[in-house]
Amino acid sequence: MYNLGIALSGGGARGFAHLGVLKALEEMGIQPDAVAGVSAGSIVGAMYASGMDSAEMKEFVDSASFLRLFFPSVSFSGLIDLSYLKDHLAKYISTNLIEELEKPLFLGLSNLSSGEVEFWTEGPLRECIAASCAIPLVFQPVEIHEQIYVDGGLLMNFPAPILRPICRKVIGVNLMPPLALPAITFKKGLTATAIAIRCFYLAVISNSKPWLNHCDVLIQAPELYHYHLFQFRKREEIFEIGYRAAMEKREELESLVLSF
Repeated sequence: MYNLGIALSGGGARGFAHLGVLKALEEMGIQPDAVAGVSAGSIVGAMYASGMDSAEMKEFVDSASFLRLFFPSVSFSGLIDLSYLKDHLAKYISTNLIEELEKPLFLGLSNLSSGEVEFWTEGPLRECIAASCAIPLVFQPVEIHEQIYVDGGLLMNFPAPILRPICRKVIGVNLMPPLALPAITFKKGLTATAIAIRCFYLAVISNSKPWLNHCDVLIQAPELYHYHLFQFRKREEIFEIGYRAAMEKREELESLVLSF
């Protein structure tokens, strides 16, 4: 049984908010013992579980070309390959085995064959992260051990339930707040891609709702909804939103740690 776990949801570019949250926790002296991550949360979760501090994680972000990171090449299928993401991770995390990280890490992947979400605690780290980030209809699915995987958020975008049975306390960071859009939004001629992404939003919001109350402290910022999945140039703004959202929960977070 771990004292404190942290669940990091998916959310594309909104994942920069996870870095802000972890920086705030670092300043408070709060160190989760176990991490569960899905999609963008899988990248940040792997960095944290590898032992990187907030400054090192920020360096990872600042050193990456996000155009190449998420749009390096298009395959014959028309879907985008995530090979550069795996290459960049290899520069900062020396091991490619989940079980060799400093902290236990649970990575959420959606298995296209079984229709089930799987949480990997051992196996190929970079391949699992790429699979966890593979948004359907945008990125190429990833094959691991003869099974085909896509974004874990498709089936469980908020991975708190994997931590609840094994952690005394759980902090959750939800990047996909359940907000409705005004009807006028859909009268402006949406593209097929925009419709597909909106549908994906609705799916992950829906599958997150049942698990939000599984956390002892829930961190989420409604203003994140104004940033779309690929708005990487706004990373500093998104980082600050995450930092402020965690700081607003400072009293709850510090009380949580004192309860151990």
